[in-house]
Amino acid sequence: VGGVMGAFFQRSFHVASGWGIVHLVTVLAGSACFAAGCVGGCVYLLADRQLRRKHEAPQWRGLPALAAMERFLQRCALLGFPLLTIAIISGVFGAVENPAAFGNFRQVSPKLILAAAVWIIYALVLHVRFAPVFRGRRAAWLSIVGFVLLLGTFVAVIRMPAS
Repeated sequence: VGGVMGAFFQRSFHVASGWGIVHLVTVLAGSACFAAGCVGGCVYLLADRQLRRKHEAPQWRGLPALAAMERFLQRCALLGFPLLTIAIISGVFGAVENPAAFGNFRQVSPKLILAAAVWIIYALVLHVRFAPVFRGRRAAWLSIVGFVLLLGTFVAVIRMPAS
């Protein structure tokens, strides 16, 4: 999504430094994990809805078990969360090293707020196995909301000036 938006808005990203390369790779890999988690959350909600409406004709055949989808959501968060953490840390170090390329990290901007919100959402998703209140549908919704916020972060990064 970031690559497509970057092509439309002609925003150049500076990845010449080591921090820039680490930032770009971890953002892309973490985003892929979270995209898979979002799809898994949608499939979980569809399967849950189908199970709750037993009297209706099944619309989606061959959906995986809810327990398997919940494990999949956990694995996506388990892989993506450390990558997102490394991406945020490398972005801060890159901003300290080269403020013109990364932007001024001392100034609170929507992209920093959204990145922190995404980090908090996925920290919750990562820890839902310890809190039965957030298991199941709530974990699926958290994965979907986290990915939507991640997309919002991409939009903020593309649309806002670097500094």
